[in-house]
Amino acid sequence: MIANNEHVTFFPDGRLHISGKLFVRLTNLDDPANVVGINASGPGFITPTSERGAGRGLVFLRPGEFGGLGFILTSGRVDFVRAENGFLSDFTLRGRTVDICAVLAA
Repeated sequence: MIANNEHVTFFPDGRLHISGKLFVRLTNLDDPANVVGINASGPGFITPTSERGAGRGLVFLRPGEFGGLGFILTSGRVDFVRAENGFLSDFTLRGRTVDICAVLAA
């Protein structure tokens, strides 16, 4: 994803604040008729070791992160912590998640 600089604020300590609208369309490649549109318009805050989202956010999970490869849609406040290897190592959520891969598989 590429963020428009009008919607990104850079802070001297390395933090980023991302705002603006983000709409994503995901397709099940095994069944191209199964498509889901997602409003993942944050806002979000990113630091070198953590991320915080409020509102709706789409998170890509790599193998080894919280049970493996996938996409989750979060709504509410979510705080992610990254390990030294860059992988998500922990998160807390005040809201809910939706497993987008399960939605696309249905």
